[in-house]
Parts: sequence; structure tokens; C-alpha cells
Amino acid sequence: MRAFSEIDGARLVYTVDLDEKKARLAAVQSGCEYSTDYRTILDRGDIDCAIVATPNNVHAKASVYAMSRGKHVLCEKPLASSLEEAMRMVQAAEDNLVKLKVGSNLRYFPNVVQAKKTLEDESIGKLMFLRGWIGNSGSHLKGSWYSKPEIMGGGTLLDNGHHLIDLSSWFLGNISHAVGYVCTLVHDTPSEDNAVAVLNTNEGTFALIQSSWTEWNGYTYIEIYGHKGSMMLDCRQGLNSSR
Repeated sequence: MRAFSEIDGARLVYTVDLDEKKARLAAVQSGCEYSTDYRTILDRGDIDCAIVATPNNVHAKASVYAMSRGKHVLCEKPLASSLEEAMRMVQAAEDNLVKLKVGSNLRYFPNVVQAKKTLEDESIGKLMFLRGWIGNSGSHLKGSWYSKPEIMGGGTLLDNGHHLIDLSSWFLGNISHAVGYVCTLVHDTPSEDNAVAVLNTNEGTFALIQSSWTEWNGYTYIEIYGHKGSMMLDCRQGLNSSR
């Protein structure tokens, strides 16, 4: 809400939460109205876009409904908990001629933006591969929906790993094949707290990534290699640098 309020030409109209106290508090802080049911407000003509920042199991339901009412949607990552839900969301955007975007915020990190520019001007030559890790300590798991597969849809790979999958596709090109391994090593959770994956493109480039809820050093570190050189994106312990 704070970030949205800083966008010129944008106005927050409604906040929605199943908990009425939270919805009301958010509305007071933002100077707008509130509701406990998004369906009752999406027919309003002064609403152009819905920001879906719910637990993962609600992403598809809320987004498809909003798009059916002609609203653009910015949905938090991951887009959905399953491929079927994601495809239904994409189809809803196409059918209703609206835009559907995913909150992949790492694309806007200054060092990631610079890395993309460097790759486009081929300063390090033809791209070969990417390897990196991402994660946190998992301190957010206890008593939260993140540890409930029926809500989350998975574990660290959906939570953190999504970012590296997204950046791998953005840097390398469309992913054509993927293999992975998940395990639970530390936390008392039915979802994985560690995962590794190898992603390949049709051009032969690949990414080797690890996602973790036991990454004490947090948050992410990425290496990108070309035929002429390499880049390192260091976002550990709050840093945001590249070299």
C-alpha cells in the first residue's frame, strides 16, 4: 500500500481482507474504503486493477474473478499453486482482454537490471549457464500458512525458488526442460525446506539453482557465465551489488 501510494496517477480505492479489523485498519492508513469480500466491489467503474496479495491457494480464484469483471491484475508470486490454475488465469486474461502480471520483484533489483543490460550488449559473450542459490532461515514458517501445503501449494521452491526460476528464464530464454530434487532437512513442515533444480533451454544453456528455508546467510547469490567472462550478483545479508 505504501509503495502504491507513491505512484503518480494511481489511487488506492479499496482494501480487502477476510479479517474486518485488518481491512478497516489498512483502509484508515491508506485513506480509502474497505470490504471483506472482493466480489462485492469489482463491478465498480472506478477500479481499473486488482492487486492480489493473498495466500497462494486464493490467487487463481481471486484473479480470474477480477479479470472476468474487466480488471487488470497484479498477482503476487507464485502465479498459482498448480499449472492448471496458472493456465486458467492466463486464459482469463486473454478472454477478457486485460493484463495479468506477476510480482517478480527481483527483476527490479539494481544489480539484476544491470546484469540484464550487460547480457544484452554481450559484454561477457554468448551466455552459457547460470548457477545460484536463494533462501532464508525459515523463521516465518511456525504457525503460518507457509507450512500448510493445502494453502501454500509447495515449499521453498514455490516461495523462494520461484525468483531464480523467473530470472533464469529472463536471462537464458524459455525453459524447455527441468529436473529437480526436494527434501526436508530441518523444519517440522510437510513441505520441502530445501530444493535443487536443473533448468535447460532449447539453445543448450542451463541453470543450476538451489532454494532453501535453511539458508542462514540469506538472501540470494547468482553467478552468470558467458564465453568471454562472468558476473556475480550478490544479495547476501541485505546487499545488492554486482561485479
